[in-house]
Amino acid sequence: MNNWDNILANQEELNEEELIKYLEGKLTHKEQHAFEQKMNNSEFINDAIEGLQQVSLTDKISSITQQLNHQLHQNTKNKKKRILRPKTDLQQWIVIAVLSIIFLCAAGYLLIHFYSKL
Repeated sequence: MNNWDNILANQEELNEEELIKYLEGKLTHKEQHAFEQKMNNSEFINDAIEGLQQVSLTDKISSITQQLNHQLHQNTKNKKKRILRPKTDLQQWIVIAVLSIIFLCAAGYLLIHFYSKL
């Protein structure tokens, strides 16, 4: 989901304006029939209609979706930041461990090489 302005942007079959018009009864008979066929084919649309029917004022739906979009964007943005921080700390320890192992191997080789000549 690349478009954070609207959570419904990637749903080709679902349109916010069409949902609101359906709830307000402002669709033509042909449009309403087509929309109801979409509802029959999509459980997601059925859930959307059921949820929107529970909102008493349809003029608040737009503000609610904007608020949800904003919260979704903030939550995913914060989660990405949290995930990136531990990787840098872990990478430092991995580098230290690898360098320590290389140092120990080199020291062991040198000790074995010099003691074998004695």
